[in-house]
Formats: sequence, C-alpha cells, structure tokens
Amino acid sequence: MAAAGLGWGRLLARHLRLSAARWSVLALVVLVTSAAVMIWPRWIERSATDELRQALSASGFVDPTAVPSSLWIDVMRPAPSAETAEAYAWGAVQRTLTQVHDDAPSPLRDVLDDPGMFAVVTGQVQLPVPGGSGITGMSIRGFTAPDVLDRVELVEGRPPAYVPIPSDQVLFPIEGEPGYEEYESPPLEIALSEDAAEALMWPVGESRVVATRYPWTQEIVLTATFRATPESEASGWANQAAQLLHPTTSYSIYQDVFVEARAYVPPGGAMMRLWAADTSSNQPSYVRLWYPFTASTVTMHEAGLLAQQLRDLVEVPVPVENGSVSFTTSAPDIIDDVAARQLATNAVLGLAVAAPAGVLLVLLALAASVIVQPRRTALGLLTARGASPGQVRALLGAEAALVAVPAAVAGGVLATALVPAHASPWWWAGPAAVAAAPVCSLALGGGGRPRPRVRLVTELAVGLLTLAATVTLLTARRIGTTAVGAASGGTDPLVLVTPLLLAVCVAIVCLHLLPALVRPVAARLRRRDDLVPALGSTLASRRRPPLASTIAVATGAAVAVLGQVATATVTHGLHEAARTSVGADVRITAGLSPDDVAWLEDLDGVAAVATVVSPYSSATFIAADGPTTTFTLYAVDPAALAAVQAEVPGALEVPTHRAGAPADLVLSERAGQPPGTAGELVASRRSPAVVDHLAARAPGLTGSGTWGAVDVAALQEAGIDLPPGSALLSVDPDDRAATAAVVAALREHFGDRATVASYDERVAELAEAPTARALRTGLAIVSWLGIGAAVVAVLLTLAGANEPRTRLVSVLRTLGLPPRAELRLVLWEIAPAVGLALVLGAGLGVGLGALLVRVTDLRPFTGTVEQPSIALEPLGLTLTLAGAVLAVVVSVVVAAWSSGRRSAAVVLRVGEGSS
Repeated sequence: MAAAGLGWGRLLARHLRLSAARWSVLALVVLVTSAAVMIWPRWIERSATDELRQALSASGFVDPTAVPSSLWIDVMRPAPSAETAEAYAWGAVQRTLTQVHDDAPSPLRDVLDDPGMFAVVTGQVQLPVPGGSGITGMSIRGFTAPDVLDRVELVEGRPPAYVPIPSDQVLFPIEGEPGYEEYESPPLEIALSEDAAEALMWPVGESRVVATRYPWTQEIVLTATFRATPESEASGWANQAAQLLHPTTSYSIYQDVFVEARAYVPPGGAMMRLWAADTSSNQPSYVRLWYPFTASTVTMHEAGLLAQQLRDLVEVPVPVENGSVSFTTSAPDIIDDVAARQLATNAVLGLAVAAPAGVLLVLLALAASVIVQPRRTALGLLTARGASPGQVRALLGAEAALVAVPAAVAGGVLATALVPAHASPWWWAGPAAVAAAPVCSLALGGGGRPRPRVRLVTELAVGLLTLAATVTLLTARRIGTTAVGAASGGTDPLVLVTPLLLAVCVAIVCLHLLPALVRPVAARLRRRDDLVPALGSTLASRRRPPLASTIAVATGAAVAVLGQVATATVTHGLHEAARTSVGADVRITAGLSPDDVAWLEDLDGVAAVATVVSPYSSATFIAADGPTTTFTLYAVDPAALAAVQAEVPGALEVPTHRAGAPADLVLSERAGQPPGTAGELVASRRSPAVVDHLAARAPGLTGSGTWGAVDVAALQEAGIDLPPGSALLSVDPDDRAATAAVVAALREHFGDRATVASYDERVAELAEAPTARALRTGLAIVSWLGIGAAVVAVLLTLAGANEPRTRLVSVLRTLGLPPRAELRLVLWEIAPAVGLALVLGAGLGVGLGALLVRVTDLRPFTGTVEQPSIALEPLGLTLTLAGAVLAVVVSVVVAAWSSGRRSAAVVLRVGEGSS
C-alpha cells in the first residue's frame, strides 16, 4: 500500500468520492429501511395502546368498585351542618381509601385518578304515577356522596336543604309515645337530574306524597334539577354516578314500563326520612365505593404489570372501618383481550415479514457488491501493488460502514421522532442488521462459487434444519393460549426463522429443478432457424441463477400470497363470528306483543322473522332414570328459525313438534344428557320430553352456558303461552343495503325498551379495532415489500450480469442479430428461473397460510371460541400473482432496455482493453 503513494484515509476518501452517487443511493435506501424497521414495532405497540384505551374507555366496569354487603357508612349520624355530616359520614373510609391509593405501586397508582369515591344509596321508594302517563310504576332511591354539588351544575331551582339530626337521634316519635299516630313528617327536599325529572314527569317545586313504614305519609319536594359538569364527565365520576344522572327504564314481557331514578339527598336527617319511606323489604340500601380509572394514561408496555396489580387489588380485601371490602373490575380482562390481539398481530406479521426481511438484508449486501463491481480492475491493481486480500476487504468494509452506519442511525432516530413509543433496546437490532448487511458483504468478501460438494452439504444441512424447525413448530405449539409465544411474552423465534428457511429450501429446489425443465425445451428449440430462442434456452439450461435473487422472487410471491390468504382468513373468521354472535342479519331483544311482531313482519326490507320465547331462565329436564339437568330454555318456530339462519354457520336445527308427542329437546353439549333420553320438561308446567340431539352452540339465542331449545308449539300444547323476548330478522338478500335502514327503524320504533344488534355493525366493530387495522395494513405492506424485494432482486441480478450480457449482445449484433432481440435474450436469461420461483413461491405462500392458522391463535380477532379455518379466494390470489408477475416483467424490460442502449463498437473496444 505504501507503493501506491496514498495512505488508508486518503485512499478511502478517494473511493468514496469516485462512487459518491452510488453510495448516496445506498445510504438513502439504508436510512429508509432502518426507519421502517424501527417504526414497525412502535407502530404495532401504538395501535395496541390506542385499542386498549378505547376498550377501557368504552367499558363501564373498569373502575375498581366495591358494593360491600356488611359495610354501612353512617350518613345518619348527628351533625350540626351538611359539611360536618359529610366529614362524620365519610371520614374514616376516606382516609383508608386514600392510604390504599397512595400505597399502590406504579403504574396502578397513576391510573387511579382520585384517592377513592363512594356513595350511599337507599332502598326503593314507590312514587304515585301521574294519570295518562302510560307508565306502570315510578320509584326513586336516595343517593348521597361526597361533594356531589361540586360535581354537578344546577339547571333549575336550589339545592335541597340539610336536615340536622338531634343529638338523641330521634327524628320521629317512638311507637307508643304520645303523638305517634298523629305525627306529620315535614316535607323532604330532593334534587334530580334533568333527565330523571323529565322521565318521572316531575317539575321543580312540585310535591309528591308517598307511604312510609310508619302510620304517616311523607311529602317529597323536588327543589332542583342538575346535570354533570364537563370535568365530572372527563374524570370518570359521571360514569360511576350514571344512575344518579340518568333514569333507568325497564320493561316486562307483558309490556309493563317501570321508571327508576336516583335522587340526591344530603346526608343527615333527609336520608333518614327517605329511608323511612322505603316500604320494600327486597330492595335494601347499599354502599358503593370506587377508584376512578384514567384510561387515557395506560400504555401497552405497562399493561401486563397493571393487570397484575389490579388483580392483586381485587384479590386482597381492603380493610376499612367496621370490616373490609373487596373490589371488582373488568380492566384486567380487557387488558388480556387486547394483549392477546397484540400477540396475535405480532405473530402473524412476524411470520409474514421474517422471510422478506431476511431477503432485504441479502439484497442490501448484493447492492453493495454491485456498487463496487465497476472498480474491480482498480482493486486488482491494489492487490498487485502489495495490498493483501484481507486489506482490500477491510478497505471496502470500512467504506461501506462510513456510509451505512450513519444512515442506519439516522433512520432509527427519525423513526423515534415520528412514532413516539416505549423504546426497547432490542428494537435497535433491526437498524443494526440493516447497517451490517452491506458492511459484512464487502468486509468478508465473495469467495467465488463454492465447490459442488460443499454446496451439496450446505443445501442438505439447510433442508434438515428447515424440516426440524417446521416439525418442532407444528408439534410443540398448540392453539389454546393467546398466540404462539404467549407464555414467554413475545413471538416464538421459530415463527420468525421457519418461513425464511422454507423460502431458502424452495429456492434450492427451484435451482435444481430448473435445468431439468429447460433442457427438453432447449433441445426442441435448437431445430429452429431462430437463433435467439435456441441460444437463450441453452444458456438458461446451463447457467445457475443466483441463489439470492431466486430466494427473493420465491419469497416475494410467497408473502404476497400469504398476505392475501391471512387477510381472507381473518376476514372470513370475523364474518362467521358476527353471524354466530347475532344469529341473523338483525337481532332485537325486547318484550314483543303480537302487534310488535306484526309490525316487524311488515317492516320494509325484512324478509323473515323468527321470534324467541324464553319463559324461564331456569328450566329443568328430569330424565326417566333420575338425573336432572337445569338450563335456560328457548322456544322457537323451527321453520322461521331455519329461514332467518340460512346463512348462519352452525345454525341451530330444532325439530318440529308432533301433536300429542313428547317435546323434542335440543340441549347444549355440556348438558350431560345423551340423545334419546326420555323424561319430563319442567318449565312452570310439567310435560313429557325426549332429548333429540346435542348441539355445540345456539347462534342468536345464547353464547354460552347450559341451554335447551324446543319448538314453541310444544310449550303451547303444555299450556305455556308467553310473549317472545327477542326476535331474529333476515334482510332481503337482494337488498343488503337495507340492513342499516331496518336497524334505524327498529331503534326509532322501540326506543330504549329494546336492544338492537346487527351483523353489519358487529363486523364493523371487529374489523375497525386498531389492532385489526394494523394487521391488515401490516399484511398489505409485507405483500408489497415482498414484491418489491423480488423486483429489486431481478434488477440487481440483471445489473450484475449487465456487462457480459452487453458484450454478448454486441458480438451477436456484428453477426446480424436483429435490433430489439436483446429483450428476448434477457427474457430467456431470467424468465424460466423467475417463472418457476413464482409458481413455487405461490405454493409456499399457501403453505405458510396453513402454517399460520395452525400455529397462531387468530381467535382474538374474531371473538370466537373456535379457530377460523384457512380461507382461499381464487380471485384475490389471481390478482396478487398477476401483480407480482407484472412487476417482475416491467423490471426485466427495463434491464433489457438498458442493455441495448450501449454502442456495440464501444462495448467491443472496452472488452478488448479489458482483456
């Protein structure tokens, strides 16, 4: 190197300057690739965090809540003022809950917004119903809690007056004392939310008189109406106090309407007066305690720890004055559901992206080799002037490192700025691998083609390793937890390695199979006069295509097909789940009168209606030999049910009742009674019955538990004739857009007394979850990445062979090769290998789809108990492969066009100089 007259630094700078344009392109590619690799896990985690926050915010049961049966906060303790009464009533419990909050570990302490909230609710007080209201019954419950008036804003009137309790705690005369029978209780002041006052038809200032448990009545005066403040809505207090802010309307199967509301009553004497007006023995007073849960601060990174801390809070009773309380919350289950979807997303996308990611690294290495290829003569001179091969490789490696490492770091930093998320140190392994690929390619150097024996041993080793990995993955992993690798908290490495190994094996098979397929074609084409097909097919049968490009093409086709198969499988699964959940196109749950059923049958867009009667939640089948089974009984019209469930997977088949014969029961598989068992059905009346068959599920009727179904005619014959409690509707199949109109009409007609669910809404709910969107988007990106990698591989392969090909074309031109014939030569050079790789890659994609369904739990996306089966859509697969073929064909045309641009004389002259 000293003889060259240049030091290492100057020589390195000179090489970088000579190839500045090529290195700039590679630096840009490394930067973008590094950013994409760094964004990928951040994007998945952000999607899961968004879904987790949405799910927690949408649920009304995430606040850790306790309704202790043995705890009574003394809201009737003697006190001179309302403020003092609150301090007396809540003081000890407030201090305890505050201490529990402050002692909680992070992140639990951070998501519990307030130290603790609580409320006391009295029993039910029946109100007189205004005439002509159409309401069967009205009632209120007293509600008092700390700082209620600070959390609401008055709409009309003034706050209720505080009623002090005398020190001897006697508000009423004692039975047997003078004046007991003649006593008149003073008016009791309450406040209602504006919604509750409207539902109860109670204007401010009006009094209503109710009976008490004593010989006198109680006058109740509404002094104010209120609504929650925006701060209360945001803090979650309004969610826990929803029954104070909104009335509850219930309906019986006989169309009775009952309205109940919570009324704010200050602690002290007012609560005692309202307690005296509670004449019901089965509606006790109770206490409600809760910690407001702040979902907006939860992150998926801390979700697992938070779920465990919440379970610890639930499992360990909290000591309070006069005992202890146990909290409940649905937050851990919600976190588990979202975590399951995140793990499934990671597993699916990891399986899909593993092979193209490996190919991408190979392509980066190949690109670096292509960049320095024009300088191979100069590198040969360096060796001739004293540089060892190791020194030359070190020089090239340093050259690549100066370009790739800063670009990879810049890409990682850019990704961090674009998608803020919790940064795991392992996430930098991706940019590090991207930077290392071109560096290692040049630093290690190409040792030429391996000897046949070495290559054969290597291929056999790869094949055995692939077989071992695939068998281990199929036999050691089972569907049933949340996703592959769930036990370890991450995606199983086998899921990442196996697809790449399979792609390598497919490429090796392609290389060995290609000559055997092309040789017969070449032998037939030699008999023709056209030189190009004969020469092209002969060269194709003798040349071994580069392994890297073959892997890339096979992988591109495989991941494109896998993306389409995975998307179709998940989509098909969630459609099945929606059908099974709803049980028809639309389900309405409400007490239905004959007029309601007639209205449903006449509703525009409705093709069929099946009503469902559930007379009792607890029916019993007594077998003749003694065993009994208790279950929820549903009665339907078999013909109507079959009509509305024509498109429902696993539709329930209910036998038609024969007059005078025993009722034919369909029982759930967990009922424990074998088919053919005879006995008695007890559902308010006894009637003979026989178990016709067992079923795994009852779509539209129930989702779980022990259940039974029977023809409604069998109950009517036994003297049980009750109105239906729900109905299943099918929409005109020729007008699917009518579903939205039918749902809107149902909600307008039935209002609050009905719950309406539709298949379309359920599909949208499952499909629009952030993790589901991330899965679809990720699969689309991986598919395009695979096709892009195939195109780049073809271009790099053709670019690497561009100079010898151009010399060959130039020589053939001097011998009379027609213009544009070089395109046909390039096609013969690349088309057989690419075509075979595309075909085998497509088969590999279908196989990876089957592997995906086998080793990855997709149920979190569909909400079903059963794993969805693989779904193949011929049209989608055809379009996907057509897109891949088109992209590769375009790349071949571009390469052929670039080969034909150079002058034959110039090429031949350069070739002579080189030789």
